[in-house]
Amino acid sequence: MKEDNSQRRINIQKQIIRVVAVLFLVGAVYAGRALITNLENTSTSVEGHAPLKTNVQFLPVEGEPTEVAGYGSLKGTVERVIDGDTVEFLTSTGHTYRLHLLGVDAPELQQGDSGKISKGYLQKVLGYCENHVTVIYKEDESYDPYGRLLGKVLCDGKDINLDLIKAGHAWVYIEYLHDLLPSDQEQYLKAEESAQQRKLGLWSEKSPEEPWEWRLKAKDTQTSSKLKEWYSWVRKRLGF
Repeated sequence: MKEDNSQRRINIQKQIIRVVAVLFLVGAVYAGRALITNLENTSTSVEGHAPLKTNVQFLPVEGEPTEVAGYGSLKGTVERVIDGDTVEFLTSTGHTYRLHLLGVDAPELQQGDSGKISKGYLQKVLGYCENHVTVIYKEDESYDPYGRLLGKVLCDGKDINLDLIKAGHAWVYIEYLHDLLPSDQEQYLKAEESAQQRKLGLWSEKSPEEPWEWRLKAKDTQTSSKLKEWYSWVRKRLGF
């Protein structure tokens, strides 16, 4: 009888352990799914592409109207160049924006020399007008998903976005090309083609990697690394 009771207790303990293990695994699966969802909704750790908090609201941009319907303008100063296509912009009325040069995608700083060269070139050309610029933006699509104001930057009337492409220090960012004026769209595409044919800037490299492709690979690497950490944590908890 004592042996039967002892065996019964052992069986109950085993069942409890199985239930706890199942509950743990269910929790781990949900945690893994939450991790994947979180990673899919964030970007890589690139300064100009820092992900937004979910409760951020985009405030209307209070600029001056331009001659072209649907576009506004802001005057101000570039306070800091973040990378080859993103700056910190302070308006004449005291508002600060993280500004992405519309229609342009420059190499990321982490991509190597081309990213640093692109940033240096942008700093140089902005210096010609002592960082005093005018920004032209589309009124109904002022921001990108990272909360950056999108605009064409004019330095003493010169289109800096176009200049970057002409010099071979940036690609045309096709995803946002439609937000530019139709005349600008054609100019940007022709400038890129010319820079590529003349092997200027990044086009002098044998196989320059597009920044959007680089960011995608970096995000995949980040996701894989996080999943490996999660899997390792589960194995340790289960004693594998």
